[in-house]
Order: sequence, then C-alpha cells, then structure tokens
Amino acid sequence: MASYTVLYVDDEPDLLLLGKTFLEMMGDFTVDTAESASKGLVALRARSYDAVISDFQMPETNGLGFLMAVRTDIGDIPFILFTGRGREEVVIEAINHGVDFYLQKGGDVKAQFAELAHKIRMAVERKRAQDEHIKSDKLLSTIFHASPIHQMITEHDTGRIIDINDRFLKDLKLSRGDALNRTPEEAGLVFDPHQMSDLNEQLRTSGIVRNVPVMVRTSSGRVFTSLTSMTRVQVHGKDLVYTQSVDISAQKKAQYTIDALINAPTDVSMLLATDGTILAANHAASVRYDIPKNDLIGMNAFTLTSPCDSPQWRECVAQVLISKTPCSAVDDHGGRFYENRLYPVLDTSGEVSAVAIYSHDTTEEVRARQALKESEEKYRLLAEHSHDAVYIYRGNDLLFINRQAELITGFSHDELLAMNIWDLVHPDDRKRLQESAARRLSGDEIPSAFYARLITKDGIVRDGEFYVDFVEFSGKHSLLGIFRDITTKKRDEEAIRERERQLRSLSDNLPNGMVYQLIIEPGGKRRFAHVSAGVTTLHEVTAEEVMRDASILYAQIEEKDQLHLAAKGKQAVESQTSISHELKIHTPSGMERWILVRSAPRVLPDGSVLLDGIELDITATKRAQDDLKGAYEQLSASQAELQGQFRLLKEGQEQLAESEDNYRRIIENMQDVFYRTDLDGVLTMISTYGARLVGFNSAEEMIGKLRASDFYSDPKERSAFLDCLKREHVVSGYPLTLQDRYGNPHAATASSRQIYDKNGKFAGIEGILHDVSQIRNVEKALRQANRQITLMTSITRHDIRNQLMALNGWLELSRASIDDPDRMLDLINREQNIAAIIGRQIEFTTIFDDMGLMPPVWQDLDELIRKSGESLPFMAVQLDINLPKTEIFADPLLEKVFYNLFDNALRYGGAAMTRISISAREDGDLLTILVEDNGVGVPARNKKRLFEQGHGNNTGLGLFLVREILAITGLTICEAGIPGKGARFEIRVPMGKFRSPGA
Repeated sequence: MASYTVLYVDDEPDLLLLGKTFLEMMGDFTVDTAESASKGLVALRARSYDAVISDFQMPETNGLGFLMAVRTDIGDIPFILFTGRGREEVVIEAINHGVDFYLQKGGDVKAQFAELAHKIRMAVERKRAQDEHIKSDKLLSTIFHASPIHQMITEHDTGRIIDINDRFLKDLKLSRGDALNRTPEEAGLVFDPHQMSDLNEQLRTSGIVRNVPVMVRTSSGRVFTSLTSMTRVQVHGKDLVYTQSVDISAQKKAQYTIDALINAPTDVSMLLATDGTILAANHAASVRYDIPKNDLIGMNAFTLTSPCDSPQWRECVAQVLISKTPCSAVDDHGGRFYENRLYPVLDTSGEVSAVAIYSHDTTEEVRARQALKESEEKYRLLAEHSHDAVYIYRGNDLLFINRQAELITGFSHDELLAMNIWDLVHPDDRKRLQESAARRLSGDEIPSAFYARLITKDGIVRDGEFYVDFVEFSGKHSLLGIFRDITTKKRDEEAIRERERQLRSLSDNLPNGMVYQLIIEPGGKRRFAHVSAGVTTLHEVTAEEVMRDASILYAQIEEKDQLHLAAKGKQAVESQTSISHELKIHTPSGMERWILVRSAPRVLPDGSVLLDGIELDITATKRAQDDLKGAYEQLSASQAELQGQFRLLKEGQEQLAESEDNYRRIIENMQDVFYRTDLDGVLTMISTYGARLVGFNSAEEMIGKLRASDFYSDPKERSAFLDCLKREHVVSGYPLTLQDRYGNPHAATASSRQIYDKNGKFAGIEGILHDVSQIRNVEKALRQANRQITLMTSITRHDIRNQLMALNGWLELSRASIDDPDRMLDLINREQNIAAIIGRQIEFTTIFDDMGLMPPVWQDLDELIRKSGESLPFMAVQLDINLPKTEIFADPLLEKVFYNLFDNALRYGGAAMTRISISAREDGDLLTILVEDNGVGVPARNKKRLFEQGHGNNTGLGLFLVREILAITGLTICEAGIPGKGARFEIRVPMGKFRSPGA
C-alpha cells in the first residue's frame, strides 16, 4: 500500500502520464492527475491528498494562482511547483505564498523525478511531524500528572501551588484540594529555610536551579532528601516556578562509599542514577567539566555533553539498563574527545540500580583521525559538486569519475569505469592527447592546460578545456584531469564576434560619416577605443593612426571650436546628456569641411568616461545655408540700393529678379521646411513643402496669419528650445515634436538662428526643420519587433522543453521495457508522436524567421492581399476583395497576417462556407480592414482566448503571431463575428499608418 497520495496538475497530458508512471514505479506513491488548476481544486475537494505538484505556466490560472487558491480553500497541504520557468521573481513570489519546494524541469529525467519524489517525501514528513507536535502538546498535561517524579508549579511571588502531579500528592498523602492555592508550608511541606533562601536568590538572578539536594520535612514528620530542580517561566503573563524533585535518600547513604571508589582512577569516573542524575564523581570529572565536585553531584549527566551527543548518551544508558551489559560511547567536551565505558550496577535482585562511567581522553587520536576524514570529505564534496568533469586515470583506464562526468558524456558511472578513456576523445584530437600523456608520464614538461573535444554517448561533440596533473591514487602514480565544457561558451563567443563584424560593417559603410568610441581617462587623457573606416574620407587619416594618437583629429579642429566642444563635453558628462555640435576642420590636404558631431557619454567602472559618437559631413548643407544667407543679404543690399539709387532701378530690377528666382527655386525645391518669423512669432515665410507637411495647400494660407507656436506639441519643449536659441543664438539638430493642423505629431530636428535688423535689434527667427517622423516610426517598430521575437523565442523554448522532457521520460521507460515488446511498441508510438509535435513547432517558427529583421515599409494593401491568397486551396470558396487604393505602414511580414486569416477560415469555416470577403472603411483618424466569411463562426467560449499563445488545434501560434506582427507598428485586431453566422476579423490601423498611394 502506498505511503503517499499525490495530486499532479499540468496542462501537458504527456508530462502528467510520465510523472505518474515514474512516481508510482517507486512503490510508495499513488498519483492522481488533473490538466488545469480548476480541475485540480475539484479533485482536492473530493478527497484528501498528502501533497500537490503543479506546473507554473498553465492557461486560465497559472501555478501561483493555483497555489493561492489551495491555501485559501484547502489549507496548508504540501505544495511543490515543478516547472520549466526559473526566473528569480517567480521563485520569490511562490515562497511568499507558502510553496514548500520549487523544482525546475530539465536535465536527466530519472534523476529529475527521483529529486521530485525526495521533495514530496520531505514535505509530507515535515507536515506529519508538525501534526504530531500538536498532538504531543495535548499529551503534556497527561504526562505531567502521570510522571513518577515529583512535579509542582507555584507562583513565584506568593508561593501558592498552581498545580501538583498525582505522584507528589500520593507521597505527601494529600488530596488535590488540600494542596491547590496554598503555599507548600500551608500544605504541610517544609523545606530547609537556609537552602530555600539560596534557591530563591538563584531563581531571582538566573531563573533556574539544577539538581540541588534539599532537606524536606512532611506534616507526618518524615524527613527525606529531595534532588530538586526549579525553573522560573512566564506563562500567559504569570510569573511561575516549575519544580521537579526526586527522593534520593537511599542514594545519599551510599554516596561516601561510591566517592571512595570512583576517585581512585586517574580517568574520569562517575556514578549515575538510572535517570542520568550524577550520584558520584571523582576529582578528574570536576577538572574536566570545570565544575566543583559537589556541584556536579545531583546534576543530570546528559547536560554535560554537547547537544548532538546527548541522545547517544541517553541511548547508551538505556541500553545498559535494558541489557545489563556494558556499553561504549564517544563524546566531546570543550573541544576534546573521550572514550567512555558504561557498566551496570546491579542490586541484590539483579536489577540495574545505577550506571558507572569510566572516561578516557582520546583527543589527540580523534583529532588525527578526524583531520584525515575531513580532508577526504572536502575533496569528495569538491569533486561531486563541481560543475566540471573530474576524473583520475592510469593508462587507458578510468579509476575515478564524478557525477558531472556522467552528465557531460551521457555514460553511466559503471559504463565509464569499464571503457577505454581514449574512446571518449574526438578522433582528430586522440593521437595528440595520447602523445602528451606519454610525454608527461616520462617526465617531460607538458602544459597542464589544453583544448580538446569529447564525443558523448549520443555522438555529440563537446568543446572543452582540460587541466591535467599528477596525483597519488591507491598508492600509484596516476593522472588527475578536469574537463570544462565550453561548447556553449564558444558558440556564444562566435555569435558575439559575428555581431561585432556586422556592427563594424555597418559603421564602416556609413555614407559621409564615421562612428567612434572615445575614452576620457580620469586624468584627462583621450584615446579612441574604436574608429570606423569613414575617418579616412572625413579626416584623410587612417583609423590605425587615430587609435595610436587621438590628437591627430583634434589638431584638425579650429581652436575656438575645440574650446566650445570641450565645454559642451564637460557639461554633457556632468548632466549625463548627449552632445550635438557643428564645427569646422582643416584636413591634411588643406580642404575645409563642416562636421556635425553627436555623442552620448557614459561613466565606466574605473571612473573613465566613454563617448559613443558619430560624425557626419554637413559641408554641403552648410554651403547651401551660406548661399541662402548670401542670397538674403544680397536681396537686402539690393533693396537699400534701390531706395538710395532710384535712377539705377531697371538695372537693379533685372539683377533682383534673377536673385529672387534663384532664391525661390531653392526654397520651393527643398525637402525640408524653411521658415522665418517676426519678433512676435508670426510666420513671414515658409516653404511650400512645409505648408503641405502641416496640412495647408499653399504657403500663402499661413504667412502673416499663423504663429510658429501653433505647431508645437509641447509648450514646455518650445520654451526650452527658445531658451537655448536665446542663449546660443544658433542651434543645430535640436530635437522637437511638432504637430500639423489636425493635431498629428511629427518628430523633427531644428537648425535655427536669431535674425536682427540693420540696427542690430532682434527681428525674428529663421531656420530649417527636418521631418524625422518616419525614422522614429521605424525605430519604434524595430524595438517592438524585437520584443515580439523575444516573446516567440520564449514560447517556443517553453513548449519544446516540455516535449523534450516528456520524450526523455518515455525513452527512460523504454530502456526498462526491452523485454516487453508490446509495452515497447506503445512507448515508441508515444515517442514518435512527441517527435512529430516538436517538428511541427520548429517548422512553424521558420515561417517567421524574418520577423522584425527588416524595417516596416509602406505596402499596397490590395496587391498584398491578393498575393497572400495565391498559395491557398480556396476550391469553391469565393474571395471577394473590395478595397480603396490604400498603403499600410507595417512589418514586411504583413502578407503572413492575411495568409493566416484566410488559412484559419478555410480550416474551420465548415463545409457550408462559400465566401471570404475583404473590405475597409475609414472613420476619421482610423482605418478598419474587415476580413469576413459566411462559415460557422467562432464559438463564444473561444473568443476571449482566440489570440492567446497555445490556443488552437495545431501549434496554437497562428492567430497569436498575427496579433504580434500587427503590433509591431501599432495595428490591432479583434474578432467581432456572430457565432453560427461567420467570423469577422477587424484590423484597426491608426492615423499615420495608412495613406493613399503617392501621398
């Protein structure tokens, strides 16, 4: 009959069956299973269990929710979380809600379930022990009154008797009524007053009296010696004294004789009563325990030993009392060790009346043995708990291997000890390692650390670092080896190197610019940690030259810009803000260039400051700005000349017309916004592109009528911009968030300056705005895509890990069923089914390999939908597409969204479905795309979880990933169909994410 009944809850049926099979094979478990938390609660209410096992990641209610429900409804039944999820915050929350154990899935299945069984037994036995403790408390009162020792409880201040046990009343020949609520003297129990005064003083100062012989006289005139112990305790706010006493009159009579005998030996000698009370002790005992001999007498011998040795002493004394034969015991006191022999002292009737103890100091021998044992134990623990494989070999044979060696190679302990060690080494490395081993044994100086590869039992090649040295094992020279598995480390390092190569390629191919990392040490020294290849184009020097000497670049900067750049850099470091600065350089060939420098500081652990930065060649832009400024100044001069020299009007008109025509063409053809305001902020000039960008048909609709302040999204941001412009007079690349006439936001960078009239008075602001909204949208979408890919990877890893655990479990059972063909066939079928599931899960994820790797783009909706349906078997189902000419800004995998929606309709729409239609409607700032069919529709019970991961009949990821692809650029989807009348999926596209072609 099983000792433990267990309820196992998991949403994976294969894992439930596997766990039930493994646990019940151990012989002391009966396991019931449930596939959800709600079913688990039903089972717990129907019958009682010793323990509950639960997965964490389950639909509807996860493992933590199930734990809280169990604690609320069922109580403190042992609860174990058995899950593949191992995040620290989950463990902490589980512990806070009263979980007994937390065990993570993975690794060797047989060992995993053995560990699970161990945790169950521990939790159940601990619960049973707690229950037993409660029962034992109820027995204390019974034990108190049934005790053969005199026991009494009194009030400390008044001395009134609160309780007294039956044995004490019987010996005093008193009734309970005669004793309770009276002092001992009033009840006829008189103690030696001098002794009681000493005892009360000891109680007052230390709260305890141990084994003190006290002279007692009863009301009948009887006088006896009582070995008395007293303890002062606080119970429910009352100050009480608990007294235990034993009549030792007979023992006192023989005390002197015993003292003479036990003082003769040089080793410790003591005589104990059958309850452990010291009746006699020699001088050696007083020295050993540093207690006066008279104080030792009456003490309990078990209190003189260490807490861990006391049970052994009690057991040994009990053995002597029962067997009436000598017994040996070993204990320690004050850091010394003693061998003790216990001999029974028989009375005339042949019963044991006392126990004689003879103790010999064996400290030095014990310490020597213990030092050897501790040394061996340390090395054993070190080897067994090492994360590396530890082994000892001689010739071709393994002599010792630790547990990690078994886990790494896949071979069992016995298999490893029976095989040739060189069979584990990769064939390409085998000869090299054998030659090194031979040279090492012959005395050559061979490095103890080297790299080589192992082949596991499954044929997997593992990269490793080896450390080998000589040891003495079983009296012979042997080789001790340590193998560290660096397979994952090498793979990760290669991935990092590949990522670095990609980033370096991107930075080296940056057009008209360069990427750099500059380190400023605490002493002020500058050095470049990285410089991309673009430095050659910009500065006419190589990256290697700059890495050797940072001053090469600084020497090209004009002196005034050097000072300005240094001041901005210091301010950026102090405020932890980015730097954006335009400066002029002179290259070695004498060329003059304008450079835009942008960088962001971060402080390194050693106190250095690292600047991640980029330089862009803005010479062409600056020249265009200078040309524009020159044209404006030329126009102003022409106007002044016109006023002063009217007679030259015709000649000036022709020149002015030509200048204005050039100026107008520059403004009209700019793909950035050029603007100018007067001193009140009213627009006096704006480019045609700028007017269209904010929602007007022409610049004339804005000039003289609107203020620049009308187009700022955030007044605080505008104030900060104007403050900066007022302080610096000129700003370049200043980030702003503007809005058009409809309130739609536009991210932009501003390069502006203050303008002044001929008298030097402030006359307004002019500048160029560059719209970076699309860049921001792409960056935001890429970040969202990265989050989606991470989520999909986590989901796939979780699902495959569960299937692999189940597969390993059935393989382990297959190993044990070789002699049972029918059982073996059933297990193989299960294993093939699990392998097929893993294959489908892996194959499905390849559909989304490119998810988020490419930036979102504008896509023709009609063309995309038609293409997505080309590879699907519509058969008799008609596909109606009725869409306006529209483009959607979304991830390039948008086609997969409609493919999955069509595939979902064809799979589950039913035989009566004849039509799938796609249409769209625009409601103000929102475009809604409708995908409808006339099939059976979605059952109401499934709507809530339709887009959740794991919901569905195949991988459970189709509609889930539809939602995630759309979310990359802020699109959403819901199902609004009527069950029985067809499905209706609504995709909502927000303003800014749809447009007419060519817009």
